[in-house]
Amino acid sequence: MAGKYYLKLYNMRLKNNFWIASLFILMVTGGCSEDDLVTTPQRSDSSGELFDGIINDELNGVPIVIYGNSAKNFFASFERRAVDENEILIFERSGQPFPNVLKDQYGKVWNVFGQYSEDFGNSRLLKGVDNLVGYWFSFPSFKQKILLTDGVEIINPSAIEKEEGDWLINEKNVFAGTLRDGIKSIDQPQYLDFIGKDLVDDAFYQLLPPEELLTLIKVDKDFYAYPHRILEYHEVVNDKVGALNVVISFCPLTGTSRVWDRQIHEKTTEFGVSGLLFNNNLIMYDRTSDSFWSQILNKSVFGPYRGEAASSFQTWEIKFEDIVNIEGRVKVLSPQTGHNYEYQYPLYGAYKYNDRVNFPLSFSDDRIPPKERVIGVTIGDITKVYRFSDFD
Repeated sequence: MAGKYYLKLYNMRLKNNFWIASLFILMVTGGCSEDDLVTTPQRSDSSGELFDGIINDELNGVPIVIYGNSAKNFFASFERRAVDENEILIFERSGQPFPNVLKDQYGKVWNVFGQYSEDFGNSRLLKGVDNLVGYWFSFPSFKQKILLTDGVEIINPSAIEKEEGDWLINEKNVFAGTLRDGIKSIDQPQYLDFIGKDLVDDAFYQLLPPEELLTLIKVDKDFYAYPHRILEYHEVVNDKVGALNVVISFCPLTGTSRVWDRQIHEKTTEFGVSGLLFNNNLIMYDRTSDSFWSQILNKSVFGPYRGEAASSFQTWEIKFEDIVNIEGRVKVLSPQTGHNYEYQYPLYGAYKYNDRVNFPLSFSDDRIPPKERVIGVTIGDITKVYRFSDFD
């Protein structure tokens, strides 16, 4: 049923939106000029100033800590409690180099991955919270209620899930960017290891700019890193890390990464790119039930699993040059993906550096530039958004 509806929706959107077809052609052909290949520093905020600091906060009754460093283009957030502990911690800067930047009221140091510095294993970790890093425009378009650090409250009346009908979301705001699997997922990923903090001989990584971002996940004592430069060509990676079957997704249009468990109702499934977008954000489909899943909403929005939430894992986005600071083994996604793409060329050109939003939004807010990179922390039905300029 979902497949038939998809084709109907695709044909309708493509017929009525010629520019969507143009975008698809742009993506397939690479879509970047020689000028776009010039390395441009990722902006930290609308002012261009650099910020680095810690915020102790409380959201919906939950104590949280947020760290932001615009020079490293890095955010992290946690509960201010360790796993299996109830005591609330209060953090300040440690005075140590990144990533060991958090110091609690007892003088104990923690790193930005929630690890207690005296034991970089798993014996003592900070509790994770639901957070998402991406372009500002994606937050007010998806969230019912957003708080900013200056006390401003933003309400989006259109972000209410539908109780009836085939779609959980308003399908009028669903657009077709390409055909199903027009963007090919990576289903058999391979890895390269850092050995003595030096990457093995690989042409792609030798030429990767140091400021390029990688999506990072931690499983036991190992870290797995996925360069956005590769992810923007595929958007979905079906993987097995340790004993976990996971899917890594990256949406270039909203700048957001998610990692989900691929176990659904005791079945291991694979995900693919549906070709559909909601508020410019990736909609995936699972290859078991043919349900559609919204990356930002973290749940199925159409099909047999409609309304079911995905089980997600904590992720970070880190500059390529900074993974050398990670304690433990780091595995980076190999450019040998089984697909013949030249990943050294950015597929979306200067998209991340301008204010263009390709597809219509159901709701927008102009208090912050649309492409400014922010972190949103969600607890219950409230999301609070932090900018780099919120940190001292």
